[in-house]
Amino acid sequence: MSRSRRPAAAGLFYPSSPRALRGSVESMLAAAARAPLACVVGGLVPHAGHAYSGLTAAAFFASVPEAPESVVFVASVHRPDVERAALCACGTWSTPLGEARIDEPLARAILEAAAGRVVEDPGAHDGDHAIEVQLPFLAARWPEATFVPIVVPPDDEAPAIGAAIAGAIAGTQRRALVVASSDLTHYGARYGFAPWGAGPEALRRAHGENDVRLLGFVERLDASGALRDAETHRSACGGGAIAAACAASRARGARRAVVLARTASSEVEGDPAPSVSVGYASAAIVREEPFTIAV
Repeated sequence: MSRSRRPAAAGLFYPSSPRALRGSVESMLAAAARAPLACVVGGLVPHAGHAYSGLTAAAFFASVPEAPESVVFVASVHRPDVERAALCACGTWSTPLGEARIDEPLARAILEAAAGRVVEDPGAHDGDHAIEVQLPFLAARWPEATFVPIVVPPDDEAPAIGAAIAGAIAGTQRRALVVASSDLTHYGARYGFAPWGAGPEALRRAHGENDVRLLGFVERLDASGALRDAETHRSACGGGAIAAACAASRARGARRAVVLARTASSEVEGDPAPSVSVGYASAAIVREEPFTIAV
């Protein structure tokens, strides 16, 4: 049965007013505008509140020259009861900017290609913000595009899930992007991770070293390396999502990613000695040559 998921983060992570939200998102897209990249097949976006990471996320959406037919969002798992990769296969997600439609044929193809690795479980997305905060950008930038929401745990299945997603996209002949939704290092006692103490030097190591090392794996599309780094050094909350996006993009012929923007919550707040800080980055994954689809 189709269903419409109600927003969980409207009014918290982004404005609930349609007018205010559209104005905010369009302003961020305009501010992030740059020469578009050729042959973008995927990417990385952060998922904090728009006031913190929205401009960084906008850098990715603004970098894609052509509207995709569909976007497969692979996201961090924030709920402790979600232990397997899970997607919504039908219906819509409500947003203040309208209904975002799930690409049902592509979702079903992913379930078939990733049988045993990805399950259909809409409830796994209830209350989670990681994909929801991307949908206003989707509505403003590509209003006709559909999407597939998948949460991917940070385990060894993630690269194989990415490969299965690539196979499903090829089988459905979709002009699609595979985009990981993940923040980077969560630093501070609140997150149980403060190995370098506090102050400016701690932030430099958290975001100038820890985040940057993880992004090196993203740039090389090293799915296994990113997965290990996120686990070992706590450099990302969505190691599984990042690994899946990297593996999917490699299977689709990409060999590199371009980091577009990077910041941290402490930088946005202008606090040189915060008690907590979270890193954010966006990247575009590109091919050297455009796709051709046999007819």
